[in-house]
Amino acid sequence: MQKLSKLRRLTYDLLENPLRIRLVHHLVDVFLILIIITNVTALILSTLPEWGRRYEQVFTAIEIVTVAIFTFEYVLRVWCCVENRQANITHPLKGRLRYMVRPLSLIDLLAILPFYLQAILPFDLFALRLIRLLRVLKITRFSPALSSLLAVIYGERFNLISSVILMVIFALILSSLMYWIENPVQPEKFASIPHSLWWGIVTLSTVGYGDVVPLTPLGKMLGSVVILTGVGIFALPTAILAAGFLHELQKRNFVTSITIIGKIPAFRKLQTSSLAEIASVIVPQHYPARFVISHRGDYPAAFFIIGKGRVLVNLEKGDVILQEGDCFGERALLENRHERETNITTESETLLLRIEREDFEKLLQKLSDFREAVEKMAAHRQRQKL
Repeated sequence: MQKLSKLRRLTYDLLENPLRIRLVHHLVDVFLILIIITNVTALILSTLPEWGRRYEQVFTAIEIVTVAIFTFEYVLRVWCCVENRQANITHPLKGRLRYMVRPLSLIDLLAILPFYLQAILPFDLFALRLIRLLRVLKITRFSPALSSLLAVIYGERFNLISSVILMVIFALILSSLMYWIENPVQPEKFASIPHSLWWGIVTLSTVGYGDVVPLTPLGKMLGSVVILTGVGIFALPTAILAAGFLHELQKRNFVTSITIIGKIPAFRKLQTSSLAEIASVIVPQHYPARFVISHRGDYPAAFFIIGKGRVLVNLEKGDVILQEGDCFGERALLENRHERETNITTESETLLLRIEREDFEKLLQKLSDFREAVEKMAAHRQRQKL
C-alpha cells in the first residue's frame, strides 16, 4: 500500500507538480504537447480527399496510438489527483468526481470520448468527428496564458452572460422599431420582427452586409443610431475579458512575487501582512541576457529583487555575481544617493521584481520589520564592501 502511495505521488509530480521534479515534468509536458499537435495535424490532413484515401491506414494508426496515450494520461490524472493537498479533492471518491468536472478535466474527457463513442455506435456520426478537433484545447493545460484566459472566461461568466442578454434586448427593441418603420415600404425584406432581427444583428455588429437596408428617412436615422450603439454594445464583452485578463495577470504576478520574497533569507521573518504589502507594489520585469540595467552615474530609481537569472555588478574590487533571491539597490536608496556607483548587467535571461523609489520609501516608513531587514542587509554589504 505504501509503495502504491509513493507511485501515486510520483505520478502526480510528473503530471501536475513542476516544483518537485522540474526537468522530468517539463519533458512529460513537451511529449504530451507533441502528441496533441500530431493528433490534430493528422485529423486536419485526413479531411483532404486525396490524402484521406492514400494515407487512411497511417491516420487511423495515429488516431489509435494518440487516443491510447490521451486515455492513459486521463486515467493517471484522475487516479493521482487526490495528492493535491491544496485543493478540496483529497477524498478518494468525491475528490476525484470534483476533479473530473473541472474545465481542464472535461477537455481531457472530450478529447477521448468521440473515439470510443464512434466505436460503440452502429452508425457514423459526423459531429463526433468534428468534436475531435477539441483536442487542440488540451494545449491550454500546458500554456499559462491560455489557462489564464479560460480562468478569466469562467470568472467573468456572469458579466459576459449579462452583456449578451443586453445585446439581445437591444437587438429585439431596435429590430421591432425598424419593422414598424420599414414594413410598409419593404414588406418582403422587413416581413416580420424575426426578419428584421437579421438586419438588427448585422447592423449592431457593424458588419452590415447590405442585403437589407432601410429606405425611409426615419429608418435611416434609426439605422445610424443602431450602428453607433453597436460599437459600444458589442465592445462590452471585449472590455470585460480585457479587465478580467488584467486582473488575472496581476493576481498571478502577486502570487509569484510573494513566493519569491518569502524565500529571501533577509525577508523570511517578515509578517505575512508585510509580504503582501510589498508584493502589492512590485512590478515584474523580464530582461534578456547582457542587458544593462543601469550605468554608473545613473539616478538610483528602484530597489530590485532577482526572481530568476543572474546579474553582474561591476565594483572597484572586482565583479560580483548576484543570483536568484539576491537583492540590490537598497544602499543607494537608504543613503539617498543621486548617482549609482556601479554598472549592473544581466548575465542571463532575468526576471527582476522592481520596487520604485517612492514605493520603497513608503514601505520603509510603514513596515518596521521590512525597514529592519533592509537595514541589516545594507549593513552586511557595507561590511563586505559590496
